[in-house]
Amino acid sequence: MKKWLCWMLMAMLIPTLACQKQSETEQASATTENSFLKAMDEYHRVLRPLMHQALPNQDVAAFKANASALLQCAETVATTDIPEKFAAQKAQIDSLADAMLAKTRLFYDACQGGADAEMFNQFSAAHEDYEALADIVYKL
Repeated sequence: MKKWLCWMLMAMLIPTLACQKQSETEQASATTENSFLKAMDEYHRVLRPLMHQALPNQDVAAFKANASALLQCAETVATTDIPEKFAAQKAQIDSLADAMLAKTRLFYDACQGGADAEMFNQFSAAHEDYEALADIVYKL
C-alpha cells in the first residue's frame, strides 16, 4: 500500500515539476525580452525629442545636454541579451546595435567639441540605425 501511495505521489509531482521548470524558462525568456525592449524604449525616449524638436530647431544646447544619456542608452541596447524570439535575426540585430552604438559615440564626441553640422550629421546617422533596429524588433 505504501509503495502504491509513493508511486501515485511521484506520478502527480513529475508533471508539476516539469510545468514549474517550463514556467521558469518562460519567465527567463520574458525577462530577457522585457530587458531588451526596455533598453530600446529608453533609447527612443531620449532620441525622440532630439529628433522632433531639437533637430528641426538646430538646438545645439539640447543635443549637448542629452548626448551622455543617449550614449548610455546605446551602450545598454548593445550589451543587453537579445531575446530568443529574435534568434533568426540575432546577427542582424547585433550588427545594427553595434553600429548604433558606434554612431552614438561619434555623436557624443561631436557634442564635446565638434562642429555643429558634424553633431547634427552624427545624430542623424545614429537615428537611422535606431530606425532600422526598431523595424526589426517592434515588427516581430
